[in-house]
Amino acid sequence: MEKEVQFDLNLEISKWMYRLKDEPSLTHSDSEELKAHLLDLMDELENLGLDEQERFWVASKRLGTISDWRSEFRMINKPIIQLRKVHLILTGVITYFITYYFSGAFSKLLCIVVSSLGERPANGLWWMEKSLVFILLIILIFTISIYYLDERYLSFVDRVKVRPKHALSILFLAILLAAADTCLNPLVKIALDKNEWLLVSYYNLTSYFDYCLPLLLCFCYAFLYFKKYNKSDTL
Repeated sequence: MEKEVQFDLNLEISKWMYRLKDEPSLTHSDSEELKAHLLDLMDELENLGLDEQERFWVASKRLGTISDWRSEFRMINKPIIQLRKVHLILTGVITYFITYYFSGAFSKLLCIVVSSLGERPANGLWWMEKSLVFILLIILIFTISIYYLDERYLSFVDRVKVRPKHALSILFLAILLAAADTCLNPLVKIALDKNEWLLVSYYNLTSYFDYCLPLLLCFCYAFLYFKKYNKSDTL
């Protein structure tokens, strides 16, 4: 005989609230207000002699589903939703700079470490080149994965609620990486023994990366945009 699963009201309300907070058209205050309405309805239904499970089920049905409220809340919260999108775009731009400065700092640090281990300076420059190529390859693979999983990715982006404190944290990280990347420049020159040929190769390599990363990201964006654009034309 199967054991009957006991109804946990607090757990069900938590699940219900989680679905509300996952909806981008609702604010935190909206979710709390809907929760208060749900509890009020359950209190009213208690007088009818219903148990907790029945009261929760009836009250949630009376309130409706997220799809019933979505269009209304999107109109009410339109300025807030637009502000969230601006924050998300700014976060994306800052993330680009994080990728750029992290790639530069990591590759330079690798060059310094390899050279300090007694290897020839040319070997350090070789490892630096391979690390930058590897990072560009990762970006390309990530873009291709978005191309084939675009619906999941777009639904995830639509649910992201970037707050100003998140954007400031990412900006602070970008500033730290930029400072680290700048401070490593003289150390790389020392690691390369101030060899003129190696320094020219180093500057050429960093210049290529400065051009390749933005061009690759622009290509990735256009790649995804035209897929979405062509898809919308066929609808």
